[in-house]
Amino acid sequence: MRASDQAGIQAGALGGRRGRPARPREHPERAHRDRIEARRGTGARNIAKAAAARKLLTLVYYGLRDGEVRCLTRRDPV
Repeated sequence: MRASDQAGIQAGALGGRRGRPARPREHPERAHRDRIEARRGTGARNIAKAAAARKLLTLVYYGLRDGEVRCLTRRDPV
């Protein structure tokens, strides 16, 4: 008997499926990666991933340092 069956946990909750679901196309991180990939060509997929990860890491740093990420705050329409 599997551990997930004993605990009453749904299948996949303990990491049974490998990988993560793809991000939706309209997600800001995915859009940034797609823009770089479109500009540099399909061979630059790893470069685009690294650039998107670097941008995300920078936003996380600002969030931890300042307590907010100002570039992500929504502005009220005037």
